Amino acid sequence: MSPPPGPGLSTPEGLRLARQLLRPQLPHDIHDHIPEGVCKAIDGTHVLAVLPTGGGRSGYFYCYILLLRALRQLSPPCNLLKRKYPVNPVMIGVFPTKGLEEEMETRFRNLDISALRRYPHCCSSGTTATKPLERMHKRCRNSSPLTGATFFPSL
Repeated sequence: MSPPPGPGLSTPEGLRLARQLLRPQLPHDIHDHIPEGVCKAIDGTHVLAVLPTGGGRSGYFYCYILLLRALRQLSPPCNLLKRKYPVNPVMIGVFPTKGLEEEMETRFRNLDISALRRYPHCCSSGTTATKPLERMHKRCRNSSPLTGATFFPSL
């Protein structure tokens, strides 16, 4: 029988733990709202962050992966989590420009997060991107276990 779910990371104790785990992995300080949003997302709450330029939007993406990776490495395991997570989480990002995609790939790699850009074939009008995404999902499922992100330019 598995242990009951914990209270979640959105508690004061969980936020302290998140900040403690994130701080040594980042070369800079992050805005206070980032660990709060990431902890809410890990607890299963949908998060919408509307921020100005330079407000830390990309921090939500990389801190999510960094925190999941750090929680996985804790011994004994964290008892605050409300639900289970894959051993090797993967994030898929869709960006409106190749420039932003390249910037995010560089930022992730600088934080020691595997990042891979994929350029699915452009679809002709009337079709969807389903086939390229299905192929990518199949490849990711069969690939070596890496925690990281896959970025797509918007179609």
